Amino acid sequence: MLPVPALPDAVHNPAVAGIWAWEHGVVGLHREEVRRLARSAFVPGAFGRPLLVVPRLLGCRALLLTDDGDEAENHLGALLDEARRERAAISVAHILTVRAELHIRHGRPDAAARDLAAAEAELPLERLHPLFLPYWLALTMITDLQNGHVGRARETAARPLPPLAHESATAAQFLFARGVLARTDDDPQQAREYFRACGRRLLQHGCVNPAVQPWRSLAAEAAHALGDTEEARRLAGEELRLARRWGAPSPLGRAQLSLALIREEDRVENLRTAVATLGEAPARTAYTRAVLELAQARSAGDPRGPALALGAGRRSRP
Repeated sequence: MLPVPALPDAVHNPAVAGIWAWEHGVVGLHREEVRRLARSAFVPGAFGRPLLVVPRLLGCRALLLTDDGDEAENHLGALLDEARRERAAISVAHILTVRAELHIRHGRPDAAARDLAAAEAELPLERLHPLFLPYWLALTMITDLQNGHVGRARETAARPLPPLAHESATAAQFLFARGVLARTDDDPQQAREYFRACGRRLLQHGCVNPAVQPWRSLAAEAAHALGDTEEARRLAGEELRLARRWGAPSPLGRAQLSLALIREEDRVENLRTAVATLGEAPARTAYTRAVLELAQARSAGDPRGPALALGAGRRSRP
């Protein structure tokens, strides 16, 4: 793993702040400082120079890791308006793609599909930079899977990556999406291999934070399905430790959910904990899954279980 750079005492350049927010966010330490850096990316500099788009996009992605999705969405909307006024098609496409990731994280696959289609209209796939292509393909696959378009996801999965993309950090996103596809196809062996490969690629690039991708949890669930209890518990426990260190509700709740699913002891109580944590998170897909798993576990021993589970841990949301 790459060494962790020291956090700055103060950053006066918004471009530097956005880049550092992402670099420290993927390491998975100092969540409040990462949030501060991400917000600094949107503060105009002392000399009134125009703010660069890419550092602000990185600031938005860092805010997704800290579970500040509503704030990121506001910034992305402002960025999109700015890019459209300037007729900057490449910037528009990149902003829409990052917003699609936000929609996926918040359980809005229909909105993600609209943004990805709009992004492709601005910047066709053959014009995408090779390092950006795997990220776009991964989001497209996850969006199609969440919308029930499994065949389209398979077609995207079969798309070859350009040579430059294979060793990039973004290639990990494509491997993760292939793992999700294998999971959908009920192939835990293939799913585990893809999730492991995703993890190796992320770790090579210093990315430890489970908020980026919960590859350990999903690899653990695949290992559990294959009867490898030792690996399943090791990976799930590691994800839980790292998620607790980071402290955001989404990765923590997902880690609690996976651990509850691979452990027989205290399953109902552990699922209740996951539901309560995810009730405070924007990760609606994971929350819904946790509620359904809790309902099933409760109903196995208590006919009132589903009704009780559906009311567990959810805070009021608009």
